[in-house]
Amino acid sequence: MKFDFNNKRFILAPLTNFSDTGMRILSKKFGADLVFTGMISVYEIINKNDLTFKIYDDERPISLQIFGNDPFLIEKAVKIIGDRVDLIDLNFGCPSRKIIENYNGGFLLQDKNKIKTLIRSALNSSKVPISVKIRSGFDQNNLNYLEIGKICEEEGIFF
Repeated sequence: MKFDFNNKRFILAPLTNFSDTGMRILSKKFGADLVFTGMISVYEIINKNDLTFKIYDDERPISLQIFGNDPFLIEKAVKIIGDRVDLIDLNFGCPSRKIIENYNGGFLLQDKNKIKTLIRSALNSSKVPISVKIRSGFDQNNLNYLEIGKICEEEGIFF
């Protein structure tokens, strides 16, 4: 499905344990232009060789949010996803202790080169646009959102 992302104002954010199928369909019925899944590990996608859930036409357009820290695994997961979603969102912002302790999500904001490599891996293997979720920085002493945003822009991230 080719989707025009311009002038879209209402988006259901990617919230783990909240953005399930029912919530996504309900949000679409109440006017959401785009809905997101909660984040899914690239390991889960690769190990099951699938999206691990069904996407219904009522949810489209839909974005799948993924996380991981290995460029090879990001590329492999994005290839498995193919064009079964309308957008893939890379999570570089999750502050969850479990995610941070495994060097994923917001942890990656500390390594601009790693982010650039992960973005390139996703873009090189994706059939759909790629977006990125970030925070203002890893912590209040390391606010680098402008630098990360510039990297995203230079690499060709959608939004």
